[in-house]
Amino acid sequence: MARRKKRRGGKSIAQTAFKWIRIGSLAAPAISRILDSTAPKEKAERIFEDYSGFNVHEGNFKLERLARGWTPYIMTCLATYGIPKLVSIIRRL
Repeated sequence: MARRKKRRGGKSIAQTAFKWIRIGSLAAPAISRILDSTAPKEKAERIFEDYSGFNVHEGNFKLERLARGWTPYIMTCLATYGIPKLVSIIRRL
């Protein structure tokens, strides 16, 4: 009877690093607003504006505000999912 190889379970370190990079890019706009020297109430309003695109005082929505909060996360997702996928496709060629 042949011996079975022991498999080591767990995620690769690259997957874990990419996960934390995505979480950091999602939190980066809020962290930059928190580090501003404005009043705490205005900080909270600006963070809400960045992630929703809606201004409470004006009562309107602008795509630029929404892009300010979500663009880093979207670009990081494209990089952390897309680049490894492209590398694997090129490797198979």
